[in-house]
Amino acid sequence: SSFGFGGANAHVVLEEYQPPAGTQTDAHTRTGPSTTVHSGPVAVLLSAHRPDVLRESATRWVEVLRRGDYRDADLPALSYTSQTGRTAMAERLAVVAGTLEELRAGLESWLRGEPTPAVFTGRAPRDGDAPAAPAALTDGFASGGRTEARHWAPVLQAWTTGAECDWRTLWGERHPQRISMPTYPFQLRRYWLDMSNPAHGPHVSRGLHPLVHRNTSDLSEQRYTSHFTGREFYIADHRVQGEQVVPGAALLEMARAAAVLAAGGAETDWALRQVVWSRPLTAGRPVDVHTAVSVRADGEPAFEIYTEGPGGERVVHSTGRLHRRTAGNAAELLDGPELPGGAGHLDVAALRAQCDGTVLDAEECYARFSGAGLEYGPTLRAVETLSGGTRQAVARLRLSAAASARTGFALHPSLLDAALQSTAGLFTGSGTSSAALPFALDRLEVLRATPSSGWAVARFAADDRPGGVRRLDIDVCDDDGEVCVRIRGFQVRTYGGDTAPSASGAANGTHAVTTNGTGNGTDTGNGNSTGTGSEADADARLLHLIHAIGEGALSADEFQRSLI
Repeated sequence: SSFGFGGANAHVVLEEYQPPAGTQTDAHTRTGPSTTVHSGPVAVLLSAHRPDVLRESATRWVEVLRRGDYRDADLPALSYTSQTGRTAMAERLAVVAGTLEELRAGLESWLRGEPTPAVFTGRAPRDGDAPAAPAALTDGFASGGRTEARHWAPVLQAWTTGAECDWRTLWGERHPQRISMPTYPFQLRRYWLDMSNPAHGPHVSRGLHPLVHRNTSDLSEQRYTSHFTGREFYIADHRVQGEQVVPGAALLEMARAAAVLAAGGAETDWALRQVVWSRPLTAGRPVDVHTAVSVRADGEPAFEIYTEGPGGERVVHSTGRLHRRTAGNAAELLDGPELPGGAGHLDVAALRAQCDGTVLDAEECYARFSGAGLEYGPTLRAVETLSGGTRQAVARLRLSAAASARTGFALHPSLLDAALQSTAGLFTGSGTSSAALPFALDRLEVLRATPSSGWAVARFAADDRPGGVRRLDIDVCDDDGEVCVRIRGFQVRTYGGDTAPSASGAANGTHAVTTNGTGNGTDTGNGNSTGTGSEADADARLLHLIHAIGEGALSADEFQRSLI
């Protein structure tokens, strides 16, 4: 015991190591046998998992030899250590040398690609079909006699092509002692857990869904809580007027996931109706977000996404109704204008051909978003091209590798947000950039999970009226045109470039598309607001909340909480 409990003590006596007779110590205090154990050339072995790493290893050896870290007397020990103290990997290199200068010259020749009789190289087969090790070298090798370079050739030719050699038997009993050598050139890549992924966050053991982390229900409410740090990819890469905001697309997936968790069913069983984005959800700092699921007085399920203010008051960010698809009502949400390809399949090529406006590439598209005060990071830049027009817009969508690696979503926030971005194609033209912010959508149905690449087709709804709130329909489909998500009655309100809403004051602030207008700072909703941006924002938000009450999307209590 080293603790000494009960009076028990332990003592250790240390003594300096004394090399046995016939050995010597070099300038680096390494000990090893006398050089009389072997005379003649020796073989130094190098190996690595990949050819480029083998070259790096050889380069390190050359640098060490040039510095003079070793003496010629160390050569047998270097040889023995490289043979018995290192694991032989697939890519192999052997150099026969009688001096350190010959060793360095052989390595440099190989690095330059110049063949030399003293260098052997090859690759061990992965399937284990390697040549047999040859017989031992001459008897004189093990007994201290002289060995020529030609004696090494059959052994090294076999070893570099995969043979396993028992090097100890070649050296015999009077072998050198192992000494330190240049280490393996590891790649030094860091593999930290991605703490921006909710699956790796503080609630990993309670992660029900990437966006819905914990069940925090009590007797008063069916509720799920999500803890956002601001490092999540869909928040870190989404800024409105410089402020981190949770995308509206992410809130839609939160509501859908909460419905599945609360009532069961498949990922595509639940549709969203009468969704209202009543207040932006900023997340520059860690925040707990709650998704409540309840049954309204009319018997229809509903959701409410909210945070808690400093005094514990409920701050509502989004509300809506939940509609469960059944065999009897599956076709209820599939109405809309006839499009090329049919109800469940779109002829994307024909639709793109009908676009009569500007075609934007990704760089142009996101430059316009940036001009409207909306900054998208790499994981949310899923629009590759955007074909605009007066009737419809078609966007080519593709998730980045980083976004595609984030799984577990039926409505991937990066792809769904890009689909909402596609509505910008309906407003492209000449003029000044302005912003269009979403207020609500009538209904959203998930036919299948969003793909990693596909198309978004946006068009004005049949009941759209120019001026003020615009109503749009969006279809998201895969590469082959199969419809995955249908959005109906997606409502946006346009603002001139000088009155673009801020993240803290906009009716939603969670998504914007660039449009073109007069840019004179005038609210285009009803012509009555010509004040500052914040006044236009408040007016637009109030107008939309009143509209939501009229359609039954908000109750009186929900309306009051939304005004907080």
